[in-house]
Amino acid sequence: MITSTHQDIMIKNARRKFILGATAATFIAVLLLVLSINLLRLAQVRKQQEKTLQNLSDISDDKDEKSDGYSYGDMTENTPFQSRGKGHKRKGFKGGRGSAIMQYGGRFLVITVDSDGTTNLYSSNTDIMTDEEADRLASKILRAGKGTGYQDYYRYQIQTDDKGTKMISLLDCSEDARSLSDLWMITIAVGLFGTLVAFLFIVFTSNRAIQPLVESMEKQKRFITDAGHELKTPLSVIATNMDILTMDLGQNEWVEGTKKQVGKLRNLVTSLVYLSKMDEQGTALMIEPFSISEAAIECVELYGPVANSAGRHLLSDIENDLSVHADENSIRQIFSILMDNAIKYSRGDQVIRVRLYQKARKIFFETENDWARNIEPDKLETMFDRFTRGDRSRSNADGKNGFGLGLAIARSVAEKNNGTLTAGETREGKLRFTLIMKN
Repeated sequence: MITSTHQDIMIKNARRKFILGATAATFIAVLLLVLSINLLRLAQVRKQQEKTLQNLSDISDDKDEKSDGYSYGDMTENTPFQSRGKGHKRKGFKGGRGSAIMQYGGRFLVITVDSDGTTNLYSSNTDIMTDEEADRLASKILRAGKGTGYQDYYRYQIQTDDKGTKMISLLDCSEDARSLSDLWMITIAVGLFGTLVAFLFIVFTSNRAIQPLVESMEKQKRFITDAGHELKTPLSVIATNMDILTMDLGQNEWVEGTKKQVGKLRNLVTSLVYLSKMDEQGTALMIEPFSISEAAIECVELYGPVANSAGRHLLSDIENDLSVHADENSIRQIFSILMDNAIKYSRGDQVIRVRLYQKARKIFFETENDWARNIEPDKLETMFDRFTRGDRSRSNADGKNGFGLGLAIARSVAEKNNGTLTAGETREGKLRFTLIMKN
């Protein structure tokens, strides 16, 4: 049976991060492009509005100068606007002066406010605004106290003559607003579509992108396996030579020390090779139903004397008649690693608690022990990293044998059996390891 391994999870996480990172970068680039296009277009439109408004205001001034001093309400027949104030009617401008009046003539207004507050509206389109609306609009603009700006979709500009009459030139910008809105909608739609296409392309090419990582991990596994096999022969030769020296020289502390270190190296090589095999997809496991309750009871009975000799007290609560579909030998190996770890690194009250119980359709195996709390609770997952020991030290100066590979092996074996192994801290401050298996 082939299951997901720690390496598979790492590769999936790397691929997911690559996809998310590349997609986020693409989205940000598209967003900046959309914003740039629309902001530049907005700046162009505003500049064009300002220029057009100035041109149209100049036209109005020229025509007013030709009115021989008449008020705005008495503008001549050549004025490009029609006055609706004071009952005057004038024909629209004929002939034009440049493209501005041709383009905006129907959307260009002039509101005059005399010194006595009388308001007059001039427009080439008599239906664009009523006198009451013009009066309200002029009041809003004058209250704003600005010489130019926007008010109700109109771009305005205020000029004052010698008599104190204010002429408010207005340009209807509703068409520009609709055009800018359409541009926003189009660029956003195109940007989202482009991001989606880029996302699909990134997903399609992500496997190729992380292929160097996969190859590096495969090379690392092959190196560990090959190095392990190569080291076994010289270690065996050294061990044999030490045995021969012991027969010739008798008991010797130097020889015994060398034999002890050779034994440690053998265990290290065996553990590394085992981990490498666990990471391989095709590792064969005998997946079949077995009594996990019996396995847990036997493990507790086996480690009870070990705990007593180490000055620990072992308390167990094993629920009977629980079974799982898994490789029995590897599950027993996990139990042994967790028990051994709890005995080695327990502190405080020296009590070790072991539980096996079922909740819903899952079976939980837990070990709890007091500990030195030398790892932050949010970093307990680092205990499953290779060569990380419970006391955060790689030396064996305290007499605890081990290389920090036990928990890494236990997690790999758990994943091979479709289980999970986690570490956490209880409310009482105990260190808890939990193996979760499906029933």
